[in-house]
Amino acid sequence: MQKYDLTEGSDNPMPTVQVTRTTDKSPEALWDVLADFPNIANWYSGLKTSVSTSEAFNGVGATRHCELAPVGAIDERILAWEERSHVRIAAEKYEKAPIKHAIADFRIVPDGDQTRLDLSFDFTAKGGVAGKAATPALKAALTKGFNQMLEDWEAAA
Repeated sequence: MQKYDLTEGSDNPMPTVQVTRTTDKSPEALWDVLADFPNIANWYSGLKTSVSTSEAFNGVGATRHCELAPVGAIDERILAWEERSHVRIAAEKYEKAPIKHAIADFRIVPDGDQTRLDLSFDFTAKGGVAGKAATPALKAALTKGFNQMLEDWEAAA
């Protein structure tokens, strides 16, 4: 298994995008959507297709391939799986996307009568110095896309 370093340097952590959404949907309903790992394209509008690329459909080690909308692709692997509360996913390969590698944490947090969906995305942009210069624009685009993902997730639950 590949080791994932979450820092670009000792004093320079990877850029992070964090989005949150509060919903009336139950943690169980939200988990059922998230736990169907290979079928994310069934509910997330930012993807054209998604398929399992491993024997396991969920849990640590499960992998999938996703075709991004409008263009590009990503191969992902589950690194951590906490039933009904947390999934950590590594982006192992991006095609035609400006990201070198990334780690995403999806959390379902009961919050009184509601449920909070938290998504944290640590990434490194491709392109060295040019990639670092483009990082603020990339963060803005990712924030918009991930807010849409949380909206789609809630609607699917």
